[in-house]
Amino acid sequence: GASPENRKWRVLLPLANALTGSDYEVAQTALFDLLHAHGVHPDGALARCGQPIYLPNVPLGKRNPDLSPIFYQHRVVRATTLRLAESSPIRQEIERRAEQYRLAAEQAERARAERERQRAERRQKFPDQVSPVDAFNADHSIEDLLPKYQYERRGSSPHYRSRYQTSPSYATQNFGTHWVSLSGSDAAANVGKSKSLGENSYCWGDAFDLFVHYEHDGDFDKAVRAYGAEINPAKLTIDVPENGMDDFDYVAPPQAPQEAPASAPDAEPHSHDLDTPDAPEAAQDWPTLYDMFDEASIEPRRWIYAHHYLRSFVSVLASAGGIGKTSLQIVEALAIVTGRPLLGEEVKERTNVWIVNLEDPLEEIQRRVLAAMKHYGVHPDEVRGRLFVNAGRDFSLKFGIQTREGVLPNTKLVEYLCAKIPEKQIGCVFIDPFVGAHNINENDNMAVNAIVAEIRRVADETKCAIGLVHHIRKGNGEDASIDSVRGAGSLIGAARAARVVNKVSEDDALKLGVDLHNAKGIFRVDDGKANLAPPADKSTYRQMVGVKIENGEWIGVCVPYELPDEWKGMTDAVVNEMLRMIELG
Repeated sequence: GASPENRKWRVLLPLANALTGSDYEVAQTALFDLLHAHGVHPDGALARCGQPIYLPNVPLGKRNPDLSPIFYQHRVVRATTLRLAESSPIRQEIERRAEQYRLAAEQAERARAERERQRAERRQKFPDQVSPVDAFNADHSIEDLLPKYQYERRGSSPHYRSRYQTSPSYATQNFGTHWVSLSGSDAAANVGKSKSLGENSYCWGDAFDLFVHYEHDGDFDKAVRAYGAEINPAKLTIDVPENGMDDFDYVAPPQAPQEAPASAPDAEPHSHDLDTPDAPEAAQDWPTLYDMFDEASIEPRRWIYAHHYLRSFVSVLASAGGIGKTSLQIVEALAIVTGRPLLGEEVKERTNVWIVNLEDPLEEIQRRVLAAMKHYGVHPDEVRGRLFVNAGRDFSLKFGIQTREGVLPNTKLVEYLCAKIPEKQIGCVFIDPFVGAHNINENDNMAVNAIVAEIRRVADETKCAIGLVHHIRKGNGEDASIDSVRGAGSLIGAARAARVVNKVSEDDALKLGVDLHNAKGIFRVDDGKANLAPPADKSTYRQMVGVKIENGEWIGVCVPYELPDEWKGMTDAVVNEMLRMIELG
């Protein structure tokens, strides 16, 4: 029973919406993982939908004379019911776990298929030999071995929890032919084959890998000998090459002494080496002597638009919300696909553009594109076939997720983009906002570095320019600078050009000489970092103007703007006369 030294808490959270049994288990497991990460360790068994939960039932022997419990505390917290909205931490944890499982499972499946291919080649090469690994896997299912090795199963699902796990989640999944564990504890215990994705580690294997770990202390050679002797009782010993045996090596069936088997080929590298990244090759002749002095032979940098978008590099546009950054990029995209300097900045290369908006519905982006085309007189034929747009709250473009063990990059997405961008001849990709392209802690420099590395890989392999739109921190009324960009500073460190957008208040506009009727919607764009371009000697100003489209709505469009020039129209003689009069007082 509960006591002051052994407290047993029960927390009941009323839900705003009903959950199915399977959804309940997923949501409860996600909640338990979040609690575990914050030092609260719930009973993982309660994640099962059919697990009975008993409310406090205090027997008479543990009650005071007035029948109140000797030790019982309770509290009611008045609040709204729990709704698992898309923005809730529980829902985000569910999505993170699902994405983590998907990426890990895909990589493990590729490794499994490659291992099976090599085993098949070995069987074809030595058809008369018997593989202890194949024989074991044929006779033992993963479903039978997991409970044997004290894995706890979540109901009738394919998810299990190992004896090594400290979290309440069921991190091991049985895929029939193989298993995958996302538990960092399992990977640290060297269960099966360890794999790495970014800074994250997980492990996978087949039935024989479980046999190796739990019955032979991870000694692969010992396990092959033991099971080889079991399936070949007439042969008491199994010869293992001095340099070890792997799971592609075969044990010959018993033969008469006078029919000694031909010597097997040298053993291949240990199977564990097959699942780890290749070690870097030794340098052949470092350091390298510099011997390049032909300036004309160096390929020029491939700027696409002004000094903002450069092929093979990432750029950043940072701004607070509601100023005009999205419209600014839409107009820049139209300038690039048409080859026209709509904002007065040079289009150095006309190319296709892909706009990815992870914040607004597709209809909203369509309104802005059509309004900009109407204002600038862009005909659909100038855009058709050159502009690509994906948007909407249901559209996802996640380059990676962050787990407790590190960042898990979405390598499948990167491979897809590296194929699709050249196929569509896209030279510029705009992603708005950057925070929608990942599930990581944006204040973690290492995590941001890992995500940006994947984006830079796309830029490098496809030779396209990638523009990321990012938010700035809320200031105390001062103008934002490159140091105001929200989150870790490694994003700006990885960018080759960065601009910051600041709103110009009506009061400030009036001080700059702007007429009262024209003082609204002005913003300033500063080059905060352009380390592959000459520094800008002055800020650029833009203004949002209303454009009425044919459905009757007024839509904001970014247009060029120049501050009034107080010296405009004055000749040198007039200026000199003014200066002379000032000098005379």
